Amino acid sequence: MTHTYTISGMTCDGCRTKVEKTLNAVEGIKAKVSLDPPLATITMENHIATEELQEALTAVGKYTIEMTQTTHSHEKKTEKSCCSTAENHDHKHDHKTTAVPHNDAGGKYYCPMHCEGDKMYDKAGDCPVCGMHLVQEPAAAQVQQYTCSMHPEVITNAPGSCPICGMDLVPLEPSDSEDQKTYKDLVKKMKISVVFTVPIFAIAMIEMVHNNPLLQLMDASKWNWVQLI
Repeated sequence: MTHTYTISGMTCDGCRTKVEKTLNAVEGIKAKVSLDPPLATITMENHIATEELQEALTAVGKYTIEMTQTTHSHEKKTEKSCCSTAENHDHKHDHKTTAVPHNDAGGKYYCPMHCEGDKMYDKAGDCPVCGMHLVQEPAAAQVQQYTCSMHPEVITNAPGSCPICGMDLVPLEPSDSEDQKTYKDLVKKMKISVVFTVPIFAIAMIEMVHNNPLLQLMDASKWNWVQLI
């Protein structure tokens, strides 16, 4: 006799393989499981209660089995994959992880001096009026993300196990925020200005020394031109 059952809890081909292998391990039945639709076609020599099949599936994961009704409508359910744990990895998984953006750099920017009132800019840069660096509008706090040290393409918003190798996910180091980028940009500009300012300052101070040693190299008018340039 052949019966068709509905399987709930399968989220990938690895789950399908595990369910099919578990059902075929039950004595006296031969099962064929499909992922979409989530059905199991079971051929059995003698009738086996659904409760016995459910007990076998419960031992390997969060799966449920029930007799298919003629008017039953199959709906896909988004559940956590049983394959996200490190145990029972005797089959190969074909997982696709949705990429999550590390940092949303596209925001709104404004001049801290409000030269043009409440005008906002779409890109970072300098204020066209006063030249000050534009500041990004405060955004909501970033969500802590996690990744696998062996598979960096796996990125999730919650801790857990890698769906590929089963290793524990580690916190993802956040990328530089817009404030950090602005800070580094200002530090770079300061270093450049120091390189040109220190020599000018030194020339101006040495001119006050008795018997200015710089005059032995060039006369005062030429040193004035050096400071101007």
